[in-house]
Amino acid sequence: MNVNVKITLSDEQRNVMYRRISGKSVKRLISRAEVSQLVQDFIASQLNGTFVNEPEAPDIQESINTAEFSDADITETLMQNKMLHSRCNRLQHKLDTLAAK
Repeated sequence: MNVNVKITLSDEQRNVMYRRISGKSVKRLISRAEVSQLVQDFIASQLNGTFVNEPEAPDIQESINTAEFSDADITETLMQNKMLHSRCNRLQHKLDTLAAK
């Protein structure tokens, strides 16, 4: 089935979407093809019960003063940070979905 969905996006919204999918903070607008792929990925994620284009947690290991912590402390902190980042992304995705309705 082919579905035609009209979506109106401002340049600011297109820039925000590009930054989210690319992970880069540059001023560039998402293209029609990229929006189409994003919608297709979203539909696939809903059918599979997974999330797509979920960015990886930033690597913060370089910013930690290792002299103050043991290796186990650092590893635990990094794992907690990744889990929190992932949960925040999922929550933001749910909020974006709800706001779009």
